[in-house]
Amino acid sequence: MSDLPLNFAEDAIQFSNLATRVGLLNGTLTIGHDRRRNDLRAYALHWGKNATEKTGATSKLHDYSPENTSTGPVPRYVYNQPLIHRFNNTPAPAAATHLLVFVTDTQGREFLYASRPLLDRQHLLPPSATQLERHLAALSSRLSRIPVQLDTLWDPSRCPDGLLPWLAWANSGDIWYDNADDPVDEASRRRQLIRRSGFVHQHKGTRAAIQQALDAFANASITMTEWWEQQPRGYPHTFRLDLLVNGSTPGAGTAEFNKRLRRAIDVVKPVRSHFTITVSTVQTATLTMAPNIERVSYKRFAMAAAF
Repeated sequence: MSDLPLNFAEDAIQFSNLATRVGLLNGTLTIGHDRRRNDLRAYALHWGKNATEKTGATSKLHDYSPENTSTGPVPRYVYNQPLIHRFNNTPAPAAATHLLVFVTDTQGREFLYASRPLLDRQHLLPPSATQLERHLAALSSRLSRIPVQLDTLWDPSRCPDGLLPWLAWANSGDIWYDNADDPVDEASRRRQLIRRSGFVHQHKGTRAAIQQALDAFANASITMTEWWEQQPRGYPHTFRLDLLVNGSTPGAGTAEFNKRLRRAIDVVKPVRSHFTITVSTVQTATLTMAPNIERVSYKRFAMAAAF
């Protein structure tokens, strides 16, 4: 065995284990050459029981040498070109803790060229950490390799429907919309509420904030009258809301819908202010009359009591 030192170059052996279970290897391992030497004849990949020793007589995974004439997935050794080995959920021997690369020079001498632990060592665990803790650290480190398009998750227009509640929470959304009967309408209104949350927070306590909040909450025509605009004048710090809601809005005219409207107003109005609200629903339909195929629209108003 030669007394040549280990090759600690960055590109000596590169591998990231992508397997989802401990004990399996999945990914591409690359073995780089020491370009300063031209007397290295063959490379061999072995399982190691530590950073320097093979697991035993059957430790060899693959041999990269001129004598290897395999036409399969194991390439022949070509001087000065990286060697590639692919793992496909390959089980590692129970005794294996490292991957070792041994090289043979032109004089037939074998020596250790590079080694790499099977577990990801990029963690802050102390040397006294248990095997379970090391496995957990290795599994957790793979989370950073999951591709996440952060620009999509933070965009109300492109965020997946299932993640909209989390985006609303991150934007301190005080108003929310649920419509289990129509997921498309539900997602659309939720996106509007998230888009407008910044404006609503900046203008809380103003007429504009109430208008913005209710516009995204329901298809409604909103008329707001402050106490000093009323005839005769109302009590100070009060206002009146008159909502004309499209009858196609889910739940329009029900007590639950009115309660949700009131809750939405409560979170954006001035804290000291009190209000009364009148909700009216309007139904719109289109009739086709033969033989002239003339379209006629009509509207029916249904007034709800003020509350």
